[in-house]
Amino acid sequence: MYRLDAASDGTFYVHLLGSGAAGPSTVLVSVDGGPDEAVSMAAGAMGWSSTSASFTLSEGIHDLVLKPQQGGIQLDKLALSKSSKPPIEASLPKASDIRVNGISLPDFAPGKYSYTVQLPVGTQRVPIVTAASAGAVQVTQSPTLFGTAVVHVTDLDDPYLATDYTVALSGLPTYGAIPERLLPYPIVGAAASDFKSPYSPANAYDNNMSTRLAANGEQWATFDLGQAKPVKYVLISFYNGDQDQYSFDLETSVDNADWTKVYSGYSSRATANLELFQIPLTEARYIKSNGHGNSKDAWNNIVEIVIAGQSPVASVQLDVPDSLSVGQSAAGVLSAVHDDGSQVPLTQGVGFVSSNPGVAAVDSTGTIRAVGAGSTVITATYGLFQDARTLAVVPPAPSRLAAPTNLTAANVTQTTVSLSWQGSAGAAGYGIYKDGTSVTGATYSVTGSVYSATIGGLTAGTLYSFTVKAIDADGGYSPDSNAVAVTTAAAQGGGDNGNNGNNGNNGNNGSDGDNGNNGNNGNNGNNGGDGGNGNNGENGNNGDNGSTAGGLKRRSHSSGSAAPAVGTDTASEPAAGTTTTKISADALDELMSKATADQNGVKTATVQVPEVPGAKAYDLTFPASFVTSMTKKENIAIATPLATVVLPGNMLASASVAASSSVTLTVQSADKNAIGDAALRTQIGDRPLLDIRLQVDGQAVQFNNPLAAVTISVPYTPSEQERKDPEHLIVWYIDGNGQAAKVPSGKYNPATGRVTFTTTHFSLYAISAEYKTFADIDAYGWAKQPIEVLASKGIINGISKDMFAPANTITKADFLLLLVRTLGLSAEVDSNFADVGKSDYYYEEVGIAKKLGISDGVGSNRFNPNEAISRQDMMVLSARALQLASKTAAAKGSTADLQPFADRAQVASYAVDSAIFMVKEGLMTGDGNGLNPQGYATRAETAVLMYKIYNKE
Repeated sequence: MYRLDAASDGTFYVHLLGSGAAGPSTVLVSVDGGPDEAVSMAAGAMGWSSTSASFTLSEGIHDLVLKPQQGGIQLDKLALSKSSKPPIEASLPKASDIRVNGISLPDFAPGKYSYTVQLPVGTQRVPIVTAASAGAVQVTQSPTLFGTAVVHVTDLDDPYLATDYTVALSGLPTYGAIPERLLPYPIVGAAASDFKSPYSPANAYDNNMSTRLAANGEQWATFDLGQAKPVKYVLISFYNGDQDQYSFDLETSVDNADWTKVYSGYSSRATANLELFQIPLTEARYIKSNGHGNSKDAWNNIVEIVIAGQSPVASVQLDVPDSLSVGQSAAGVLSAVHDDGSQVPLTQGVGFVSSNPGVAAVDSTGTIRAVGAGSTVITATYGLFQDARTLAVVPPAPSRLAAPTNLTAANVTQTTVSLSWQGSAGAAGYGIYKDGTSVTGATYSVTGSVYSATIGGLTAGTLYSFTVKAIDADGGYSPDSNAVAVTTAAAQGGGDNGNNGNNGNNGNNGSDGDNGNNGNNGNNGNNGGDGGNGNNGENGNNGDNGSTAGGLKRRSHSSGSAAPAVGTDTASEPAAGTTTTKISADALDELMSKATADQNGVKTATVQVPEVPGAKAYDLTFPASFVTSMTKKENIAIATPLATVVLPGNMLASASVAASSSVTLTVQSADKNAIGDAALRTQIGDRPLLDIRLQVDGQAVQFNNPLAAVTISVPYTPSEQERKDPEHLIVWYIDGNGQAAKVPSGKYNPATGRVTFTTTHFSLYAISAEYKTFADIDAYGWAKQPIEVLASKGIINGISKDMFAPANTITKADFLLLLVRTLGLSAEVDSNFADVGKSDYYYEEVGIAKKLGISDGVGSNRFNPNEAISRQDMMVLSARALQLASKTAAAKGSTADLQPFADRAQVASYAVDSAIFMVKEGLMTGDGNGLNPQGYATRAETAVLMYKIYNKE
């Protein structure tokens, strides 16, 4: 007997691997003592059974019994699958190609399922793995630089038939920023004055961080490059380098006889990874390391050494068109840029990747083919160099105008709807489209850059889809705006009673025009006597009339005048103050297909829920598949009069929610008595308090997904005092126990008139104002406002209620805590540094930074959380976090950006690129003369930086 654990409900198939007796053989299979199912086994060599047994199982534990019916049957394996096909290797779906950063794996074969890729020394970015197949392909990228990517290939006809390929990313870890121009040389040999066996010199260049060269006392080791080469960098990993500081010299030689000292100093004691030491550019065949022991003892321990020059390539430049029309192709060319500014196209060792192959695909030669409307990022990689360009793909059109944006609907009646949208630069006019057809005679008005129009002549109780196009002076049209779906209000009186001439005998209700055969006739209860009269619009059989609006059934529950709604199935319940809306998969698919991707490639389908007088709550129900199977690149925006909630497509991806389920989002004005804190109730006053909840198949669920942030924006009109200083408007989160906490991301935007914030869980949310200050910050006028704003929002705290200590240094842990809070970063923290405990107040934020790759610690899984952070390390961590959060400018910086700072030479090599980035972005300005990169950051300086990051768009 076998004990099985079914992961879900459904039909499962039992496949047997083995061989039968001399003749045809049968094995009877039963589950939980039920009837037997026969499985046929062929005689001869081992193989999968030609038939399978199928069982309908519920989720959970089951007992399976096998009963061979003939002697001599041999059984090797049992497979339980949702596929009726046996897992025969030859029939499994296969990948036809796997690429890392656009370059095909050299040893790829469809039948080989595991690969290891050695990354170049100094690789800083996690490579992108892509794959091709005749089946469906899903790639889970490696979460870390030296992690594993998984390529999942499924059969198009049988999604339960699948194959996984793993791509393990391997390499030598480095510390700090590594120059893109690093050009490592092969080491062909080594010698040493002495070493302790088996810790030989060969161990220092075997690409293995678990071996080392070890020698006691004043000892030297030489490394041979085979021929003289221009050397500029030496990278060394010292054993326990994060704990012990090593003293050493570096010498170079062409002939192994005459030596020139090029470096004398110490390791940083900050890392056990490869640490970069820059030397004067010199021709050398031999590099000698003279070891003088370490801070603990006289041993010299080199784990790995890398000797490198500087690539003649200064940078790379990718040239692709700004836009293509669907069906067009173009060549992407990556060129090497040399120090003199000359450019040479690269044809070897270049890989190309498209972030959205559904918009534009790119092959190994850089040829780009536009597939569908939207936006994608084309990235080209050459060694450590990388450049990326955004490509927009538009439908074929004579105009290059950008599409209008932010199309919304309001004031929906039985026959009219008001539309508004953000205009397009350079447009001479606009065309309005209803269900894809131009609305003739439509006129519009404009206030600033916002255009408005009222569309009439609509039919009651009907679903419409509206879009807008911009028109240029030559009559060319832009792409469509986002689509907005609107259902007009139902006609008063869902059905006519017998007094108005349509009685139960002929089965027609007056408003929907369905006869008894197609709808619900009088014999089934739709007459004025026993079913539902014209006042409530319900028939006696099931409360539904037989009408369809745009192919979608509409139902009204308590009044013959159904509420204006978006989607398929609406109900207004004034007694409870709740308006319900249901939208179908087809309607959402249509909205998503017409949505335009933003600059990050994200498409958002907006569902507009019009206001219903007296409604205190709005429910919207939609298929769960739209938030369980989509990616972060596809969102649903549910726009209610109380708030707009943007749901990412992966928000329930980690939950056990079937794609066939239905999800209901509730946005409700809440009772302030739900807040246990009387002082907080007073602080909130008459400002909005919203209860946002989620149900799956009618059952309440707790949404809490750190990998899927939901954006919520609430319309808000500030008071006169608040308008003077809107930065002090804040958002509170109130949990199920009535306890409140500030939401750091909450901010008011005067341009939109909305308070917007992000969250990874649902509950009560309130808006209030808070003005926090400290007694010791008046002398810091340049930092006073940033400190007060961030303290009011709960991002930064003082050292006591009234004291901030602006001149004190800040620790690495506190800095990361502020950085993560300021950017609103989230991740699932499943591990942390060894010296960060779960009881530490910064455990969560440091864990998020580690998970996202913002900080890799100081080596040996340590972070040194209580060390004061230097200004250059502050720049490095901030740059990584900003790039992760996509808050970067398009223009790249250069060393020229550091020219105004007299102490620019003091910036460590690993921090140069980050310093350039922070200066270019306007986030670091120094003191007018210098950046003070090696000085420690103060709490006031940190507050100013966080304030700039917080307000960066």
